[in-house]
Amino acid sequence: MPSRTVPPSTWYSRPSTSQAAADAIPILVDDEYHVFHLSTPPNTIRHPPRLRSSWSRLRSRDLLKWERDQTEVLIPGKTRDSPDADGAWTGCAILGPDGNMHIFYTGYNLSQDGKQVILHARSDDKKGTKFTKTPCPISITGDLSRFEDIDFRDAHVSRQESENCYWMLVATRLRTGPFWTRGCLALLTSPDLEAWTIDPRPFYAPNDIFCPECPELFSLPNGKWWYAAKSCPKAGDPSKRIYFGWVADKFDGQWSWGGDMAMPREVFADKNGQLVVQPCPEFLRAMFAPCSEVPIPTSISISSLGETKISSLSAMESVPNEYHLNFQVAASDAASFGLIFRTSKDMDGHRLRMTPASPYLCDVVLAKYPAPLDDFWADQYKMHLPREVDGPEIARHLVDIRGNICITVKSNVLEIFVGGKSISYRLPGASDSNNKFTIEANGHENGQTREPLLNGIAEVMQELSVFVEDGSLQLMDVRLRARTN
Repeated sequence: MPSRTVPPSTWYSRPSTSQAAADAIPILVDDEYHVFHLSTPPNTIRHPPRLRSSWSRLRSRDLLKWERDQTEVLIPGKTRDSPDADGAWTGCAILGPDGNMHIFYTGYNLSQDGKQVILHARSDDKKGTKFTKTPCPISITGDLSRFEDIDFRDAHVSRQESENCYWMLVATRLRTGPFWTRGCLALLTSPDLEAWTIDPRPFYAPNDIFCPECPELFSLPNGKWWYAAKSCPKAGDPSKRIYFGWVADKFDGQWSWGGDMAMPREVFADKNGQLVVQPCPEFLRAMFAPCSEVPIPTSISISSLGETKISSLSAMESVPNEYHLNFQVAASDAASFGLIFRTSKDMDGHRLRMTPASPYLCDVVLAKYPAPLDDFWADQYKMHLPREVDGPEIARHLVDIRGNICITVKSNVLEIFVGGKSISYRLPGASDSNNKFTIEANGHENGQTREPLLNGIAEVMQELSVFVEDGSLQLMDVRLRARTN
């Protein structure tokens, strides 16, 4: 088994220093959170070894103190013909009609051309003390001909009392239609979690996605169905749900599957039936309790005319490995404003730009800066700036910014909460012994290279700054807590 020596800073985020976490699968049992998640094999980066994952588990009663199981809950099959020989992938946990905990998960086998199947593991108690895997895929009757079997995964099972049966949503793809957009959800039903019947019609087929990974079905007062993240009810408050997710690792400029567990989100429906996402307050308090208050003004005013003005938020002498910023926008008449993260003297970095769209709504965008040059200039001057995604933009929300805005950074994981929405991203760089982060050198074609930014190591870096473009900005209730090692 892999080493379980985990530094205090990663008590929740990763199973060990050599492993990554991914795909959370939570369940609430007797007001105790069981957060299963996938764990990568130690010291792996790319597919296929990286995805030969196991199931790990975290437990907590208060979202503050977490206990990690010392052994994996599920591991891949040990023989080449095992349906999960190359990975025990995502699924769900549920209490069955016998009162015990059941797991439905995805088995992956490269020798079967990557075919994915749904597997069943069962425990003899409701706490899931020990699971026994069923060696064969679940039994499915009905017409499967409309769906692919390469993508047939991420089962989510829920009890439907009105129909006196269980529903299973499966992320899959239609066999016909435009290749890149035929992702859909299949619906299977069962009276007892043993025998399953598939509906030949897709439960959901939006014709705009490759495969709708990690589906989930739940209800909230005034709420709606939501896709992608995994959640469970909040203990003591069924009107809210707690969501768990992860932020990917990045190696040599390429994103990898698996990374750090993100901060749990508290999600609820407002009076209009819209889902509101905010940081889980209990976890947030515990996470930043060891941090010190940074002495900065609680009210900040910046103005510019016909230019962009940038001001460092604080005179932190070294780059903190974690910090928590809270503030509110008191007033602004600027064309745009926001925050800049980890910038060099040439202002390379990431920007959270807020552009007013109405008196209270802002277009909030996290983007890489500077934007890539067009190909003509890139070829002419050998200045190729990598595209993080499709252009510099990473994520965008249109939100009401009148409330509190929360920014956290921990182990390079940036998390932004604004207007009931959230953005998570991994900032570049890794802390060195001087607690300053490294900037990658930019290479050229034909073996030519130009001078690395700041000679590779940032001598003076601005971790966190405020900017305003052509106008004025007033921030209030500004609080910053930070910790450096």
